[in-house]
Amino acid sequence: LTIESHSKLHTSLLKVHEGGVLQIGTEEVPAVDVELDLMHQGQLQSDGQVYVYGKPKTSWTTLFSECDHCRAISVKECQGWQEGDHIVLVGTGDGNNGQVQANSAYRTDERRIKAIERAVTCLVTLDRSADQLHRSELYKGRVPINSEVLNMDRSVRITGSSGIRTKQQHKGVMKMHYAQLSNCGAKIFGEYCLHFHHMKQCPTCSFKGNVITKSVNKAIVVHGTSEARVESNVVYD
Repeated sequence: LTIESHSKLHTSLLKVHEGGVLQIGTEEVPAVDVELDLMHQGQLQSDGQVYVYGKPKTSWTTLFSECDHCRAISVKECQGWQEGDHIVLVGTGDGNNGQVQANSAYRTDERRIKAIERAVTCLVTLDRSADQLHRSELYKGRVPINSEVLNMDRSVRITGSSGIRTKQQHKGVMKMHYAQLSNCGAKIFGEYCLHFHHMKQCPTCSFKGNVITKSVNKAIVVHGTSEARVESNVVYD
């Protein structure tokens, strides 16, 4: 099954059997504007081959300089970011309580990108000012404290009304790159958002650059699997 760009698929079960292939985009030509709606507690379950390639982008980065209720932030990387993207500035606290106890200054700020300029760093104008101080400093001259900035948008979306799951089990391969998963996971043992299940050795398996949001239970589980690669993913809310 190949799902082309600008497509939507609604199903409660998408099962890829041994020898079968699910292809959404390629590394050379990533998919754009694809939505896989697994409805209520639906599943993407595979012991075949699953390749999902959204458009590559910087999943998360850090502030280059402090943002004190600012309207524009300077971040270290912003590959693939664009106007309208939903971003999250992660709270760093205000330095009180010896930086040990959490306090009200550890809130997040959710904003949209209004404009972006790329030079040595990336200057990102927000749709409205941050509600608090987001730090970028060397604490006591030794410990770097830099607010993370998360980009929550992807060109491939896997969603449902609630409780959706994806699982690659026992054999085959799954490459899930630069997808957004939402409303996933269930309060049931073994039911997770992204799950490698007893794949033994799978050096070609990878979860890269994904964002998991508005979900429950464990976001990413690597179970009974060696040599798989998990990198640059975002888990929030």
